[in-house]
Amino acid sequence: MPNGIIVIIPTGSDKSYFHKQLSSNDKKTWLDGEKILKKAGIKNKLQYWYDDDFEEITNKITKILYQIKRKGFNIFFSANPLKIKADVIIVTNFTNRLNVHKRNKQNGKWAPSEGLFTMEQQSYDACLHKIPIVFNGDIPNIKTLKSIQYHVNFNESINNNIYTT
Repeated sequence: MPNGIIVIIPTGSDKSYFHKQLSSNDKKTWLDGEKILKKAGIKNKLQYWYDDDFEEITNKITKILYQIKRKGFNIFFSANPLKIKADVIIVTNFTNRLNVHKRNKQNGKWAPSEGLFTMEQQSYDACLHKIPIVFNGDIPNIKTLKSIQYHVNFNESINNNIYTT
């Protein structure tokens, strides 16, 4: 069974909306990381990923995500890309994300503080050369993401064969 992939995307990028738009078949293998954690009784809080006091919980979250990935599921998730090994990173428009957070705050919903938002942006900027596949812009369509999953698994199988023979 091929591994899944972890797609890291900043908060306020409409990943949950994107996931809702998937077909029922795609929803079976492309999972929203927030919902995975909710089922495990964990709330993913942005400050976990940017405050060293929360290392224990981020390690637990990371372990859960990697276990699910090994079972062949693909995960959309918001986290610090410098702390979790992602296969794909999507960096959406800064201004659009900031506006989403401002609207959320005005409507009484959660939004990161300006400092936390800035730290998140800095971590995404800092990791762009460390992640194998980076999209700068909107979330790609599901067909593109499926081809990336194939590509990642194909490369992993080649690398495994090279090092085991």
